[in-house]
Parts: sequence; C-alpha cells; structure tokens
Amino acid sequence: MNDSIEVRKEQYIGWATENLGDKTGIWYAPYLEQLGALLKRFELGAGYYENFFYYRQFSDFKDVYQKITEETEADTKEVLEGKQKRYTKPFVVKNETWKTSYAQMEFDARKRSKPDNFGGIPQLGTLLRSYLKFLYYAENPQLVYPKKESKTSTLDGQVDDSVNYWLCAPGDDARLWADFYSWGVMGLGWDFLGNLEKYQNRSEVEKLISEQRDGDTRPSNDSKAVWDFYQEIKPGDIVYVKSGMKKLVGKGIVTGEYYFDQSASEYKHRHEVNWTNKGEWELRGKVAQKTLTNFNEYTDWIVYADGLINGEDVEEKSLLINEFRVWLSQQVQQNGEFLNDKTITQKISSLKDVENHFHVTIFGESDTEALKNIKETVLSDDSYDRNKGVFVSSIDYYIRYVESRPSVEENEPYSKDDFLSEVFIDENQLGILQSILHNKKNLILKGAPGVGKTFIADRLAYLVMKEKDDSRIQMIQFHQSYSYEDFIEGYRPKADGEGFELKQGPFVKFARKASRDPERDYFFIID
Repeated sequence: MNDSIEVRKEQYIGWATENLGDKTGIWYAPYLEQLGALLKRFELGAGYYENFFYYRQFSDFKDVYQKITEETEADTKEVLEGKQKRYTKPFVVKNETWKTSYAQMEFDARKRSKPDNFGGIPQLGTLLRSYLKFLYYAENPQLVYPKKESKTSTLDGQVDDSVNYWLCAPGDDARLWADFYSWGVMGLGWDFLGNLEKYQNRSEVEKLISEQRDGDTRPSNDSKAVWDFYQEIKPGDIVYVKSGMKKLVGKGIVTGEYYFDQSASEYKHRHEVNWTNKGEWELRGKVAQKTLTNFNEYTDWIVYADGLINGEDVEEKSLLINEFRVWLSQQVQQNGEFLNDKTITQKISSLKDVENHFHVTIFGESDTEALKNIKETVLSDDSYDRNKGVFVSSIDYYIRYVESRPSVEENEPYSKDDFLSEVFIDENQLGILQSILHNKKNLILKGAPGVGKTFIADRLAYLVMKEKDDSRIQMIQFHQSYSYEDFIEGYRPKADGEGFELKQGPFVKFARKASRDPERDYFFIID
C-alpha cells in the first residue's frame, strides 16, 4: 500500500472510533482492506478494488455502495443522516451469504471452531455504511455526524442498529421448534384473527382478541405481539428462539414478509426464516414470558446471547460491568447532557477499586441495602483516601441501576376466582373497578380505617397482572410531614457533608423502573 492508503485507513479508524464505537474502526478496517477480494470469492460481486480504502471520493464509493446494497438515493441520504434505515430485501440475502461464507472460509482454514459460529464477523451492511459515512463527512467537515451529539455506542458496533432483534416462543416449551426449523419459518398463534392484512390498525386486532377472551383485562400485550409480527418484523431482522424463560434453542435471520398459511394446522401467521443456529443454551437470567418481544433496547443482552450461541467464553463480571456501562451511557445529567465516556470509566473504576480494597461485591449485588451498607463503610473509613466523592456518586448510580431493572420471575398466577375468594365484593362490583382502572388509569377507594382498602388495591393489581408479582407494586403511606421532596425528588445533604445533591423519591424511582419495562403493568399504591 502507498502512504495515502495508509493515511486514509488511519483517518477512517479515528473517525469510526469517535462516532461509531470505541473499537469499531480497528475491528472493521481489516475487513475493508480485503473486501473486494472477499466479495468476488463469495460471488457477491466483482469488479471492485480489492482494498476498499482505494476508494477516496465519496461520489465514487456511493455508486459502489448503491450497486451492492440496491438502495435508492433517498435511502442513502437517510443512512448518511444517521437514521436506522433497513436494508433492501435483496441485500438481506447478500448480508446473510456474507456471514455464512466468511465463517465457512475460516472454518475450512481451521481458524473457527464451527461453520455456524458467526462471532466477531461484522455485517456486510455495517462495513459498507461505515465507510460511506466516513467519506461523506470527511468531504464535508462543516457537518457533524448526528450520533456525535448523543451518546456513542458502548458496544463497539457489535449490534447492527439497522435491523430489529426479536425473542420468540414457538409454542409452550418450544413444542413447535423442530417443525419451524425444518420448514424454515417462524409462526404466531391467534389463528382466529385470520389474515392480518385485512386489519387497518392494531385497535381492530385488540377488539377482536378481547371478544374471544374471558374477563375485562385489556389484551394490550397480545395485540402488540400480533401487530409487531405483522407490521414490524421485516427481512433482515434477527430472531432468537426461547424454550421457557431460561433457555435459548435457536437463532435465525428473517427472509420473508408476513403471510397467512391457511394450510397450517396452527400458528398460521408466518415469516420465512433462515435458521442459522440450533442447540440448547442456558441463560444466566430469565427472559420475558411473552410470546414475542422486541429486544432492541437490550443491546447488552444481544451481545451476551450471541456470545453464548457462538461458544465464546462469557466472563460473568465483565458482562455485569458492561450492562451497567450501557445503562450509564443512557443517563442524562442535570444540565441535559449524557454522561461522557471518561466520566463513565471513572465511575466504574471507582467501584472496582472499592471492591478490591474492601473485599466486597458491588457488581452483581442486587440487594440495595447491602450496597448502602458498603457505601457507609467506605465513608466511615478514614484510611481509605481515594476520591470518595466519585465513589459516592458512582454507588448511588449503581443503586439506581439496580432499582430500575425490571425483574422477570415465575410468579404464582392470580385469577378472578382468586380475587373473589379473598375480597368481599361481588363480580359486578369487581367489573366496575376494573373498568374504571382500565379507562382512567387510577382509582380512589374510600372507607373507614381497617376495612381492607389497601388489601383490595393490592389484590386488584395482582388480578390485572394475572400473577402475584410484588416487584411491580410500590406502596407508600402519606403522613403530615411527608413532602414533595420526599415523594418526587429534592436536594439533600451529601453523605460526606460537602454540599447537596439531587435525590430521587420513591415515585420517580418506580416510574423509571416501569419505563424500562413498557410491556407490563406497574402499580403505585398510596395509602
């Protein structure tokens, strides 16, 4: 290579590192250096430079990019603006061929353990888009890549943000998985709805599901699963298959649009899928019970799941720290700005230092009282002369992180019969309570002390959730000295006595926890 190619490569690495992720440029560059030769070898296109760093003009490379991806000018414009633009249907196939061919090539060369291990191979689309953006912004230095204004990815480009990631259940205990795998499809129930193409919106689907169900509970989760399956799942999306709540059994790439298979005996709503992985992988934590879940917001889980499937060693503590790092990157400070990388690194280093010095566990500890005790121990130890201010803010962030994480446990189910057997009101009165709560989202129960108002509220929450899940119920008792600052948030003296800090009250903490779990109901009870 001549010097200009080397310079362009280094400039690309620097730009990608700054805008796309800490290690993205270093990771992608070796692929770009041989991309033309690889495309020819995998029969994905010929006539390109072997080394893509030879493309120096944006206009020249844009023609190459659009030829490979089959995107329109309008599509390319959105990509350059940093929007999450889906790949064209023909390019979805090329993307899939790229990864399978590359894995097979390395397997044949004894560099990869098995041909269906795609770990560490970037998407062809992300490679092309990264270089397209680099050339465009290099030629237009007055412009700022949009993602520079928000928090840059802490996952180093490992998750392709141009596709959706789904977790699905092929029947109870994955009973239909073998059939789906052999047929190359994924399916969804609610067959009585018929072909979903006849519905104009999700509300029509929800109304029909309600008519088929007992009780007055709104089937919001069911209608969302159906509508997502019909409208949101697209070719190129990644699908993980679960069995129960703690096991993955497969992974694949969606290759077809929605269709209704009238000839199928059940689960007639279908998409064609190329199943790339089949096996059994035990998860370290439970996942949602729902039939279909979008996992785009849980990028740390996606990286973890891919590592598990690809047979990579997943170091537990590193995973926990990475999950916390991702969460920190999404936190907004009082000035409206996100925490920067340097601050995040300082906070994590501070917590690691305390773990080593005091021989305690912070990362992975889910008991907030234990974390508060660690905080008090550090503050009361005069021999520990590190920057306690950084530690205090760091441990407070970690406590907030633990409190905000939704728990997904197998809970005891709770039905209408359970409610009526425990609460002294009849079925008609219960229907009125459910209707008010469904429509107004709040309910006031009046009566003399001791008649069971709080108990009724608690059991009504169970009924709506259909399970006894106390992690989604917060109960607060108001009294004369209880203030806005106690309930919502307010400034309180710092533990080290140096100034004040903004402290969140139980309502804000609980609301943030609920916001991270939008598909399930949460209940705040004020006594």
